[in-house]
Amino acid sequence: MRLIPFILFVFVSIVSNAQSVPIGQWQDQLTYSNVPFVSLANGKAYAAAESGLFSVDPSENSISRLSTINGLSNIKATALGSSSESAPLFVGYEDGVIDVVSGSSISPVVDIRRSNIIGNKQVNHFNFYTNEICFVSTGFGILQYDLLKNEIKETFLIGESGSYVFVNSSTVFEGALWAATNSGVYSANMSDDLFDPASWIKDQSLNDSVTTYNNITTYQNTLLVNRYQEGFRNDQLLLYNGSSWDTILDENPESFRGLKAVGELLVVANSTSVEVYRNGDFTNQVQRLFAIDEQGILPRSVAYSAAGHIWTGTFDKGLIQSRSAFDNDQYLIPGPVSTKAFRLNYSFDEIFVSGGGNSDIQVRTNTRAEVSKFDGTDWTLYYSETISALDSLEDILNTAFNPIIPTQFAAASMNNGLIIFDNDEIEVVYNAENSPLESISGADATFVTGVQYDANGNLWISNSITGSPLKVLTAENEWITFASNTGDAPKTNQLLVTGNNQVWQIRPGNGIYILGHNGTLNNFNDDDLLLLQEGAGNGKLTSNDVTAMAEDADGNVWVGTNIGLTVYYNAANILDVNSFDGSEILITQDGQTQVLFENQFITDIVVDPANRKWFSTRGAGVYLMSADGTQELAHFTAENSPLYSNNVNSLAILPKTGELFMGTEQGIISYRSDATIGNEDLEELLVFPNPVPPNYSGSVGISGLTNNAEVIISDVGGSVVQRLTSNGGQAVWNLLNLNGSPVQSGVYLVYVVSEEGDQKAVSKVLVER
Repeated sequence: MRLIPFILFVFVSIVSNAQSVPIGQWQDQLTYSNVPFVSLANGKAYAAAESGLFSVDPSENSISRLSTINGLSNIKATALGSSSESAPLFVGYEDGVIDVVSGSSISPVVDIRRSNIIGNKQVNHFNFYTNEICFVSTGFGILQYDLLKNEIKETFLIGESGSYVFVNSSTVFEGALWAATNSGVYSANMSDDLFDPASWIKDQSLNDSVTTYNNITTYQNTLLVNRYQEGFRNDQLLLYNGSSWDTILDENPESFRGLKAVGELLVVANSTSVEVYRNGDFTNQVQRLFAIDEQGILPRSVAYSAAGHIWTGTFDKGLIQSRSAFDNDQYLIPGPVSTKAFRLNYSFDEIFVSGGGNSDIQVRTNTRAEVSKFDGTDWTLYYSETISALDSLEDILNTAFNPIIPTQFAAASMNNGLIIFDNDEIEVVYNAENSPLESISGADATFVTGVQYDANGNLWISNSITGSPLKVLTAENEWITFASNTGDAPKTNQLLVTGNNQVWQIRPGNGIYILGHNGTLNNFNDDDLLLLQEGAGNGKLTSNDVTAMAEDADGNVWVGTNIGLTVYYNAANILDVNSFDGSEILITQDGQTQVLFENQFITDIVVDPANRKWFSTRGAGVYLMSADGTQELAHFTAENSPLYSNNVNSLAILPKTGELFMGTEQGIISYRSDATIGNEDLEELLVFPNPVPPNYSGSVGISGLTNNAEVIISDVGGSVVQRLTSNGGQAVWNLLNLNGSPVQSGVYLVYVVSEEGDQKAVSKVLVER
């Protein structure tokens, strides 16, 4: 078996020298290992994973991603289909939209979504009946699709009196259109008026005609339908010869994941293998795929090529192409464990994704423990498949990396307590039984809802709904407990350890608790404590329901709440002054003065290397604001960008590349911004892409700079073409001259001078038009 290395091709030509994502470009960070749909179209094999779509060109052994970045309408397909291996691909979605992918073009068909049907509009299956007609199975009935005009022609409501029925798939058998549904098997003669509900008859010969039938196909002179039962290996595959139903392939209990009839062949994907039968002889397999590299597979979908190759989508191994039992290729794009992205955390060069979650009122979701780590190139996955001990742990809410021990990070579990990872293994799990951590009253659960290391390697811990909600595990492995100043057992959330070692702890509904320990963790007598809440004189929080915190390069702390934003300027002195009220940010919009993010639910705040502020929101996407918050520099929504959803849970940034990661309920997407962390010198000056290819529409990045460096771009004759100032360690040239006109083909010189003027560097870039 060969694992085909991931090679990314997009529909626009992008050249990048040692850079993962060009400036101003997007990259999906989705999960591609679980593939429920496969189809052969456009001369390629297409695989729809749980959260992304990709194609394989067999002639090149290359993989191409397709997502909202390339023009797809959504990221999670519910159906794939094509009339032939060379025909366009049809992609269906939950909201009823159909994308038609023909070569490199994508055309959305929105008739279903725009219809006045009140019900489930999900597209479930494409049945290409002729070159002109495709029957589309949906969550409410069957549609007749005109392939020539690319539009919906008729709607068939097949339930009694025209009621909605969830149709999983359809086929034509003996002059009738048959439908496998969630409530039995229906049929109607093609010669009758399919628009008339009275033409449709439920097959009563099936003893349990209200059962779900999820797959139906015509094979030679018979009809095959799968009776779906919940659980593993509980299905029944039924064959109808025109007069009676018989069970086939029933020697052992099975789950039948896919059926494909190809001429004299029947391809069956079951629980652990794909089997090919010929001429209705179900006792003799002519082809079988059951393992790769001596590891068993779990098929989930199947297609079969004219060349006799099996294409199998699996539950955990991506897409497999099988020419014979021992000649297989595996196509798998690296990605996180799943689409769950409750909280993103980051270090200098790594992103951590926590796959747990809780509600706004801290109700657990009982999500199996998972963490995904991305270093800018590769993903490392921590879940039950890689670490068996995680099988019994749940609800990891966030993580923190240890600045003293680079191989170590901590995870907060809202059930099992504190999990310490080292060298990609669990080192220890601390809970109420083996540490000072406390369980919540009346339950065995230990709620750790926030973790954060300080610069000295001390791990600060939020121990929610306990009498002592703030604890620290020192770098010397000593536990210290800080008593609550409120006398109750408050809920807690995330932590922020500031540059001067103040500890800020979110207490949902009760504001922010601040501890100043003055560097003496064991001496409580010199501790300074403060509680920030709503109201003048109390901290002037916009709301006591705090949702996010971040400290910027100037020592100001930005606090997001469920209804807006509060900023605490010069926060290092907040414990030493009498007036500690926060401030609002006022902006001018449409000639009027407004409060920034008034009545907006802020979910996260990230400060980039240029000290600008990124805000994620519930319902309004992601904002980039200037360093002081008074100017909106960018606003990404699902309507104006590839962002999957306007509900964004969390943000994280890789400072060395400027790549911003956004976690949504549908998965993670990243955007390469123009600000990176500044270098100490100019020895790593890099201009990219270089050369700039013809028809390139992006920008040129100039990285490896010191903070606020001056960049002068000139032609070879010495005439100044453009002047720039770096954002952190990077400047961006939009390939325009000082007059705003595109530059011509040629070689351009890039001169860089540090802000102090003591460092200089020069490079050059070739622009091809």
